[in-house]
Amino acid sequence: LPANYKLAGRDTYLKMIDGIAFGPNFREFGAAGERTLYLPKKRAKLTLPEGFLMVVHANKGWYGYQATTKSEMLLETKSVAKDEDPEETLRTAFPKAREIEKMTINGLTAYTATKAWTKAGNWGQKENIGTERLFVIKGGLGQDGSTDKRTAFILRFMAPTEQFDAVDASFKKAAQTFTPLSTKQANAIQPLRVKVHTVKKGETVESLSAKLPFGAMKKEWFQALNSLYDAETLKVGQKVKLVVDQNTP
Repeated sequence: LPANYKLAGRDTYLKMIDGIAFGPNFREFGAAGERTLYLPKKRAKLTLPEGFLMVVHANKGWYGYQATTKSEMLLETKSVAKDEDPEETLRTAFPKAREIEKMTINGLTAYTATKAWTKAGNWGQKENIGTERLFVIKGGLGQDGSTDKRTAFILRFMAPTEQFDAVDASFKKAAQTFTPLSTKQANAIQPLRVKVHTVKKGETVESLSAKLPFGAMKKEWFQALNSLYDAETLKVGQKVKLVVDQNTP
């Protein structure tokens, strides 16, 4: 753009997008708040370990990355036979799983296990770079409030070898927060939304970006949303875009 360009109709534009949904296809995937994954279509929610930045992965489910520990996570769902035990689902999906244990999570039958975390290395061979903590949880709630026994939730947490022992407890704690939702609770969930905010005295890039409901990179998100350079400061009365999570108090 030329150095002397001027924005045209910005106030009109901001009025039009104030309140618009933010994020991936909400009806299909739900929404990711700062620590919570909302899955209204599957009638469930999950609280994540701190610091995971979430995106939709390959139009299949949610992917998260935690920069401090270089941990990753995946959450996908799979249609299964009504009478299929989640242990069978786990063994079929992950034949090299080990240390398989049965557990109950908020009244739902689940299994957990570990396996090697591998990625493609030189010459196409897989290299073992860490450990995966696996969870398979059978069913959320159906339309009538009964357990939906045809859906399996597959939750995978991955961490490098040198970090796994330190973060495994947080993975297990996150899985225990998996909560089935009633139809009424699921229907009440809202997508993240854009909110136009007028800058007040004392507010800065740092103070406003801290309000964003993202697990990481809040300042970078705020700057990207508002086309701000790294050293740019805000002015009183300036209008900026925030993102809000209306599902939290």
